[in-house]
Amino acid sequence: MVVKIKRFINKLKMKKTLIVASSLLAPALLFAQVVVDNFKDLLHSIGVVINWVIPVVVALAVLVVIWGAFQFVVSAGDPEKRKEGKDKIIWGIVGVVVILSIWGLIGFLASTFDLGGTVPNVPTVPVIAL
Repeated sequence: MVVKIKRFINKLKMKKTLIVASSLLAPALLFAQVVVDNFKDLLHSIGVVINWVIPVVVALAVLVVIWGAFQFVVSAGDPEKRKEGKDKIIWGIVGVVVILSIWGLIGFLASTFDLGGTVPNVPTVPVIAL
């Protein structure tokens, strides 16, 4: 019975998180509305969206790795929590690799088919000038 209640609460939390995330990301869909005249314009629009999405997703994956490392270090006495932290680290790294692989594949295909200007930009780390 307790397990069912915990699952129900987890489902409610996921639904709330999904609702909040979708409402926060809804304006981004409006910014993406572009009149497309031809196929190259469509590809350029997709490239613009990809250039915006890739750094955000990479940052989220890095945050998962950092959170997993924190959880791994803090839960030294509990092997189950340590395993959860280790799993988060592994899946975060896998996420970064997959994201960057997709980014590279898109860049490769864009340059192979000479789509001109649709190659996603390389994400850069901001520099703080002192």
